[in-house]
Amino acid sequence: MRIRERTLRHILFVVAFIALVCTNLSRHANALSAGELLANCEQLERIWIVDGNRVGFQLNDASAAAAGSKCWGYLNAYLDVAYVVLVDPEKPNDRPTRPLGSCLPKGIGLVQLIRMFLQHARAHPADLHESAYFMLANMLMKNFPCRE
Repeated sequence: MRIRERTLRHILFVVAFIALVCTNLSRHANALSAGELLANCEQLERIWIVDGNRVGFQLNDASAAAAGSKCWGYLNAYLDVAYVVLVDPEKPNDRPTRPLGSCLPKGIGLVQLIRMFLQHARAHPADLHESAYFMLANMLMKNFPCRE
């Protein structure tokens, strides 16, 4: 019986975590400071278990999971937009536009982006009052500038 209770508790926790991620992604985006995003990502860092390309989560801290899901969702959406390339169909030979102003190489994954953000935010504490969007944009433009 004890194993079933523990398994059920883990399943409920995973379902709650997924629900939090989906809820955070579907809400209208509010301005988030880099400091707030850093705090959320540090909570995620406390509960994730990264093994190569696999990511697992410790299932014993609901508040860390809630905060971590905000980091995961925000940076996942940001990463999706970072790979967007806009081409004007009227001028197909013109240089494409990158909405975020950076040119990420293929293969940058979410875990790598989260780790880059954590390192950058911790190295620039004076900038934590800025919006998370601008801190991320500056970090990516500096690390992955577009070359002509």
